[in-house]
Amino acid sequence: MEFASKVVLFLHITTRVDEDKYQELFEEKGGDGFPYMVYLDSAGDVISKMDRPYEVETFTAALEKAAAFVALVKKAEGGDKAAALEVLISKLESGGIKAEEAKKKLKDLPKPSAEQEPRLNGALANAEVQQVLDDQQAATAKKFIDMLKGKRVPTDKEVGENFYMTILNYAEKQKDAANFEAALNGLKAMFSDNPNAKPFFDMKEKTLKKLKTEKDPK
Repeated sequence: MEFASKVVLFLHITTRVDEDKYQELFEEKGGDGFPYMVYLDSAGDVISKMDRPYEVETFTAALEKAAAFVALVKKAEGGDKAAALEVLISKLESGGIKAEEAKKKLKDLPKPSAEQEPRLNGALANAEVQQVLDDQQAATAKKFIDMLKGKRVPTDKEVGENFYMTILNYAEKQKDAANFEAALNGLKAMFSDNPNAKPFFDMKEKTLKKLKTEKDPK
């Protein structure tokens, strides 16, 4: 197909390959199970998700959707506001834009059609809910970080796992090597007697090394 070179297929299969330099891509691209297949644009943003089961028909349908999106972007960049509206809705549906940013852009775009309106409303609701959840997670992580710094940490393993993982995930997103390392050390102290945890710790050690390198590349 002539448009195949304009989109990129992202395929993730869990392999536990320690040498993989891009362990975080699965999460960054919205991975929700293995294998995971989506199409990306030239900027690396998800523009089309493939429905399961993965078959020729779903593969082709997702590729055609990605190609249609690329064509719409081109029209929108040329000043076509109807195309710009459809691009915005598609980005909302794929999680590529936050609700508040989308609402600002909608002010300069035409009224959605009868077919577009339920899609837009649903996608906006999804984005708003996700933002609330993200804000709650961030607030929780900040509270836990304060507790960790004050040496008020849980001793129950189930509670402790949630406590440290919340900090770990937030710190990674924020590229906060110090709090990432503190949470990782807490997990190690709590689960050092579990040999099955070693692959996880090895992977997170590599993430920590990357965070420290990004902070001080010298």
